[in-house]
Amino acid sequence: MNKVMQLIFDTSSDASLTFEEYLKADQFMLNLILIHWVLVSTVTAYLFNGFLLGFIMGGVLYFTTLFTYHFYKGSQLFRYVVSLVLLTFSIIGIQQSLGRIEMHFHVFVALSFLIIYTDKKILTMASVFIVLHHVIFNYLQQFNIELLKTPIIVFNYGCGLDIVLFHVAMVVFEWIVLSIIVHDKSKDHCELIKTKNALESTNRELEFQKIALDEHAIISIADVKGNIIYANDKFCEICKYNRDEILGQNHRILKSDEHSAEFYKEIWHTITNGQIWHGDIKNFAKDGSHYWVSSCIIPFMGKHGKPNKYIYLFVRILLIIYRLKRMRLKLTKLNLNFSPQ
Repeated sequence: MNKVMQLIFDTSSDASLTFEEYLKADQFMLNLILIHWVLVSTVTAYLFNGFLLGFIMGGVLYFTTLFTYHFYKGSQLFRYVVSLVLLTFSIIGIQQSLGRIEMHFHVFVALSFLIIYTDKKILTMASVFIVLHHVIFNYLQQFNIELLKTPIIVFNYGCGLDIVLFHVAMVVFEWIVLSIIVHDKSKDHCELIKTKNALESTNRELEFQKIALDEHAIISIADVKGNIIYANDKFCEICKYNRDEILGQNHRILKSDEHSAEFYKEIWHTITNGQIWHGDIKNFAKDGSHYWVSSCIIPFMGKHGKPNKYIYLFVRILLIIYRLKRMRLKLTKLNLNFSPQ
């Protein structure tokens, strides 16, 4: 019993759609059922002189759906109710028209609407329900049973088991076709959800890495012309420019007279050819002070294999450390063994 109740009221297990998607589908179906009530109370009521049946039965169906929506929207129970109500409107139309074959087409339209839930159980329930209607009402027609002083007629061209079996075969055929569509749709949707979740996980990881990197490194991003399009807080702090002041400026605004023109040409040649450049750079801050940074400039390659932006990663070098590095380099060139204490 508990398993049956869980199946009926379940809102999550084996769900092809997310809960939010089910809510949107439920809202759509509620509106669709309201439209059906209007149609059976006006259009088909006028065409086939069946206002009383359309208005009363349609109203009962709509308010039953509305009540269920209020308390059970997003649940399997509401989806079952929708499937039965929608096919009951097919029955109303068939009865209003006294079994005209054109109104039987609504059965196939109603079943098609139900694929919005991507659930074969819903399709199966609706198909079984309409099959039972055809079987039972066929016998009621044979025995001249009346409803609201109107004879129950499911087929206006006669009745009999052969006619019922033909219609049942058509319903079964559509059930098979729609079930295949639902299966493929559910499979694609599951793959889409997996991809979406993987992308969200990757984005969260990248955001975490960005936060960690921003806390440690001085970072800026420039376009292909070297104009700054992003600068983190540490970059603004060391160069003493506000973010609004530095964005759009070329990296040359920080250029010092420490390095030769050839030095900068080498940097530009390296990164424009898609290679990463490493080195130490002396820059000027806004207030005229200077600072040294250990730099890594990474070209971000576009889809055509050419850089479309450059990522600048800097780590500040204290002047004494820089002088020690320069001294070590000079001593190495002199083939001396230097080991700082």
